Amino acid sequence: MSHIVILALLTLVAPVYTFSPCNTLKASSSIASSSIASLTGRVTCTTLLSSPQPSSPSDDRSLLILIDHGSKNTPSNARLHTLASILDSRCQSPPSPSSPSSPSPLSSKYYACLACHMEIASPSLLETINSLSPPPPKVFLSPVFISPLGKHVKTDIPKIADDVQRETGVTVEIGKVVGDDLNLLADAIINVI
Repeated sequence: MSHIVILALLTLVAPVYTFSPCNTLKASSSIASSSIASLTGRVTCTTLLSSPQPSSPSDDRSLLILIDHGSKNTPSNARLHTLASILDSRCQSPPSPSSPSSPSPLSSKYYACLACHMEIASPSLLETINSLSPPPPKVFLSPVFISPLGKHVKTDIPKIADDVQRETGVTVEIGKVVGDDLNLLADAIINVI
């Protein structure tokens, strides 16, 4: 029974979207290739931006970066990048026709969305930030985890964020985990069972 619930929770991230190599996504990026890197045993999911890399805006918005554990399973890693691509398109979306003066909720706070992995897979948070020129002044890191109580969320991700902040000078703010709201998770499980 617990395996079924875990599977249902994992499908919440992007239940409608699937990954196919060389499939162009709706947003600003496409997954061009996926391969298992022999160096360091890390799985690499190469994401090529079809438009220029996100540049830091002149306003107060942050770069949104999703972070998950990372996996040896390449399609699992690609799924996070697909989710980031979907969110990136929402960051880029213009104001709604019903309210032309107000931007979408994401685009008012974030100018773009990327993805990274905590371990096992690339890119890491540091690799993601170092790939941008110029680096963003601030990043909002959104952990894609079910529980806010685990070691990765409570210890590992804050350490990674601190190390990256110290090394790059980029301000990194960590948000709540996706699974923080149990009522939202319960509703999501009800929708998939």
